[in-house]
Amino acid sequence: MTLCLAVKAMLTEFKIKSSKLKNEKPKIVTNLSTTQALKDICDGLGAELILTPIGEINVSKKMMEVNALAGGEGNGGVIIPAIGYGRDSLTGMAVILNYLCQSGKKISELAQEIPEYKVIKDKIEFSPDIQLNAWYQKLKNLFSKAKVNQEDGVKFSFEDSSWVHVRESNTEPIVRIIAEAKEIEKIQSLIKKVKDS
Repeated sequence: MTLCLAVKAMLTEFKIKSSKLKNEKPKIVTNLSTTQALKDICDGLGAELILTPIGEINVSKKMMEVNALAGGEGNGGVIIPAIGYGRDSLTGMAVILNYLCQSGKKISELAQEIPEYKVIKDKIEFSPDIQLNAWYQKLKNLFSKAKVNQEDGVKFSFEDSSWVHVRESNTEPIVRIIAEAKEIEKIQSLIKKVKDS
């Protein structure tokens, strides 16, 4: 929840400071496997969420390109351009501590305000038999009603806010399968469909 809390804090502050600037829409950048909760927060506070391939460098480059207010990755790495374009845990802590002071709430209360999604991270061993492009095409046929993003593997986003992201790892000989939804059964179903295809 670190990135969600930090972004919500910054967008709330931005909204207060720029209430007279009707056309200004702040941009937040994160990677494709970050929780849907961040999109919900951005939508609720009038910000545009921009997704990039996995990796801090991809997020940072896009942030520079679009002049983002903030960004980071779902692992808790917060990036604030006013401080620098690298993940900074101290910056994230400072933003959240300031948010606590401004809100007068406990951290548990602020956390309860973040939309709740469940996530499962799975994997399969990568082997020469796996033809990724052919597999991705099979998945596109299987999830034909989903919105598809192919910037980093293939991510399918559904109307009920659930999603599944399938991508070759940059660091291990595996294919990662990450799925998120409000109900655990939906996630299990998505992962099973991917693995059975």
